Amino acid sequence: MDLPFLAKAAARWRRAVTALDATDDEAFAGPDPHLWCLQIEATPEEGGLRVKARASMPDGAPAAGATVEIWLDVDDYTRAFRAELRSDHRGETSVLVPAEALRRGGGGRYVHVTAGDRWPMAERILALI
Repeated sequence: MDLPFLAKAAARWRRAVTALDATDDEAFAGPDPHLWCLQIEATPEEGGLRVKARASMPDGAPAAGATVEIWLDVDDYTRAFRAELRSDHRGETSVLVPAEALRRGGGGRYVHVTAGDRWPMAERILALI
């Protein structure tokens, strides 16, 4: 274990938290101008659940070619399905979550969707009841 590194990290963490605590709440009130927008829609259909995602840049332009990840967790945290896709020129993509995956687990089912270029810049979570 690198104790000097951990000591420096802890001191820097304390300074960061102190700086955040000193900042007025209004500084955090508005949306982050760097984050993307993500709209999702889930529709039951034969064979499963169709999940559609539409990603857009902060200025509203479509996020063409974005990496979109869509996955289903059951029992709160057990991955039952995952797909990595690319959005089209409209920033849109869709995938069919198989019915078999939707039947797994005993409850706590959630569809997660992220979109970004190198890493996620937007995320949405949809609870399935």
